[in-house]
Amino acid sequence: METKALVLSGGSIKGAFQAGAVKAVIEKGFFPKILYGISVGSLNSTFINHEAGKQDLPYEQLDWINIKDNLIKFWKENVKQPSDLVNKRGYLKLIIDVLFGKFNGLTDTAPLRKMVNRVISLETLRQSKLIHRVGAVNISNGNIVYADPNVEENFIDYIIASTAIPIVMPASLIGGQADKPFFDGGLRDVAPLKVAIQNGADSIVAILCQPPQLENEPFNYQNLPKLAERMTDIMVNEIVNNDIDLLNKVNRFLPVDGSRAVAGPYAGKRKIKLCVIRPSKNINVDITKFTEDDITKMIELGYQTAQEALENADI
Repeated sequence: METKALVLSGGSIKGAFQAGAVKAVIEKGFFPKILYGISVGSLNSTFINHEAGKQDLPYEQLDWINIKDNLIKFWKENVKQPSDLVNKRGYLKLIIDVLFGKFNGLTDTAPLRKMVNRVISLETLRQSKLIHRVGAVNISNGNIVYADPNVEENFIDYIIASTAIPIVMPASLIGGQADKPFFDGGLRDVAPLKVAIQNGADSIVAILCQPPQLENEPFNYQNLPKLAERMTDIMVNEIVNNDIDLLNKVNRFLPVDGSRAVAGPYAGKRKIKLCVIRPSKNINVDITKFTEDDITKMIELGYQTAQEALENADI
């Protein structure tokens, strides 16, 4: 039996696109045993795992239709405007914090943490039979940690950390410890394909929020949140495109029947099924001004994009 993995990349508010794509993936009959999430993907993967935990059933008996319906409901009911996720800091306070070396982000993520604490229970997550990890980066040593809800008592802190865009958002202090400041996992790993494979995945669906090639488009580079988001998109594309190219290259040298190679540099490895779902062009939604209508449109775009990608996918 194949071990299926769902890999969810970062993308800020474009996580609504990701949720729509997840809906199509589940309707296709792809039910993941392994979940990996980075940045907003950590939020979506955690919600999926939490829904599985609420059912408290073996993997084979999970009601995946209920899970995907509740994921869409979560986005539509909880994320309608920027203030649902962050509060803007006042200019005077920002200036004072910068002058006294106490800068901690352009925004306060208290609304996001409040929402996560309201809808996610660590106890419920631990009832899930799925394998689940979220990635966040320790800004002190540069290392990425793939947090496991069954191991980490402060797993909620890792979710917040994984979604924390540097400069725009404050660091997440794991367990409240000042020596453990964590930020967006996308700084090191955008779509953890290699880690999912190491965990035993042999059929992967990766849902990315950025197109294969960023378009040349005008934007206000003097707007710090937009500049940070654009820089993240550029970094994301470089990292994830390289990972996908490497996986496809390795696959070309492996037996097409799925058996393990018996010789050569890839001896012992077998072909990994991979379906990548991503928009064909930039999703132009302003992170600082998005509306309920924007969320709905991104969900619909994700659903349609995934349906097209899955039509002839071998997963």
